[in-house]
Amino acid sequence: PAGLSIVAVPERADPGDALCGAESVAELDEGAVVGTASVRRRAQLLALRPDLDVRELRGNVDTRLRRLAEGDFDAIVLARAGLERLGRAGEGAPLTELVPAPGQGCLALEARTDDAPTIEATASLSDRDAVVALTAERALVTTLEATCHTPIGAHAMADGRVLRLTAFVGLPDGSHWIRDELDGDAAGPAELGREVARRLEAAGARELLAEAERAAT
Repeated sequence: PAGLSIVAVPERADPGDALCGAESVAELDEGAVVGTASVRRRAQLLALRPDLDVRELRGNVDTRLRRLAEGDFDAIVLARAGLERLGRAGEGAPLTELVPAPGQGCLALEARTDDAPTIEATASLSDRDAVVALTAERALVTTLEATCHTPIGAHAMADGRVLRLTAFVGLPDGSHWIRDELDGDAAGPAELGREVARRLEAAGARELLAEAERAAT
């Protein structure tokens, strides 16, 4: 909202997803039941494996892992950062096929825009690469006017002066999707985010997002 800003982003934790209950998506049996509350994960899982039975799974990490252990699901998908922060990183295998959610693994410190003392006090907590990546990912989402009901992934990673942004947009059932990747200048992360958004729009991303919104209501 106006008057509030993200003033610092500490070093980013692992932004990727984790598959718990199996070593990889390829190893899952045909028709395996996979739990997730994320439409982004649902869309990408079904794009990879249309035969999977992806079901909604909510609750905190402990609850979700307990339901997996009780046999309610053959596998579940969680954020690797969440597992690491709870000391349970060994309970999930890296799910590198999925494009992470924008900002996944980031902690954002927010303050009033005119609160100079707080902004100055938090500046030392910020990590440049995390700020650059988050700026690009947020610019992509903002340009596409995406919401929590739209399956969208975005992951930016800086390598010196080069910033690479990977993005995914699709339908919740995995039937249609668009994926793009572009390198840009790490000094202009917002522009890279907007450029990738424009490329996705040209390929039909807005139509997919609108259809996904309708399916969610």
